[in-house]
Amino acid sequence: MKSMLIKVNQVLLLVLLATVVLYYGKQFLVPLFLAILLAMLMAPVCRFFDAKGCSRAVSCAISVAILVFALLGLFLIVSFQIYDFTKDLDKIEERAKEMWAGIQSYIEQRFNVAPEKQQQVMDEQVNNMKEGSGGQMGKVAGSITGTIGSLVLSLVFTFLMLFHKEKYHEFFVRVNSHRDPKEVKEVLDQITQVSQQYLTGRILSMIFLFVLYTIAFLIIGLKNALLLSAIAAMLTIIPYVGPVLGGLFPIMTALVSGDSTQTAVWVIAALLIVQVLDNYFVEPLVIGGEVKLTALSTIAAIVAGGFIWGVAGMVLFIPMLSILKIVFDHTEGLKPYGYLVGDEGKSPSDKIKSWFKKKK
Repeated sequence: MKSMLIKVNQVLLLVLLATVVLYYGKQFLVPLFLAILLAMLMAPVCRFFDAKGCSRAVSCAISVAILVFALLGLFLIVSFQIYDFTKDLDKIEERAKEMWAGIQSYIEQRFNVAPEKQQQVMDEQVNNMKEGSGGQMGKVAGSITGTIGSLVLSLVFTFLMLFHKEKYHEFFVRVNSHRDPKEVKEVLDQITQVSQQYLTGRILSMIFLFVLYTIAFLIIGLKNALLLSAIAAMLTIIPYVGPVLGGLFPIMTALVSGDSTQTAVWVIAALLIVQVLDNYFVEPLVIGGEVKLTALSTIAAIVAGGFIWGVAGMVLFIPMLSILKIVFDHTEGLKPYGYLVGDEGKSPSDKIKSWFKKKK
């Protein structure tokens, strides 16, 4: 009993220390972990140019340049769409006033609160927001600057990790000198494979969502379809929470800018249909069952990541937990923890394949 209590205390102390290090080391660790994932993602590209006779420095530079151009392209597309969106602000404001008048009328009838009193409360809230807007704008500007700095640092780390990838591989082999080098290599290869498949799968899934959302919104007649589709698709990188948040933007835009609530209903229907197609057909095929985590461990990782690293943590903690699971599964004393966070059931891709076989 005493030894069990000591073991529990050791685990709790380790979790506490890890949380403190992750929280206070955010400015350094977020770019580092992002760079690790990007380096794993771009490793095949780097190998391709190595095989073509390019020097390692050139291969790494091309790989990082591809990432830079992809980010710049995404930024330009979103910027142009935001510019187009600002042209419709007057119409959106008029529609918002009409909706607010309807809400005021409902509140007056339901709760017997005069529109003048409602407007007074609203004006007070707006004034309070204006008073604190100066500090908030400073925080937003600082956040944008910090994000750009972290992104640049991540790209530098990515280049260096690609350049010295054999060195890091040898480092892990030497650290685990008591184990068979082939086994260590197998673990590293599995981690790389899982990371690559998860990231490429997420990217393909977001592209699929962006295309289908755009087609659906254009058919419905929703303005700024490209911008709203891009926002809705990109937010799906956060499991469970992202699709809900991403869907709110087109729904609210449809309510405010549309001539009737019917547009919003069609938008909701389109979001649900596309999400079902993505969840049950696209994601299982492009991501597969490589990231085998239970729903509970996934949600816990999202919540913990959001608390420790904010939005970056909500995105990065899922692949990080998947990597930890692989390490747990190959370490004798940690196998129970791998079993705890992992989902040992049949993967979604296997279920779909077996379903098609039954149909045949």
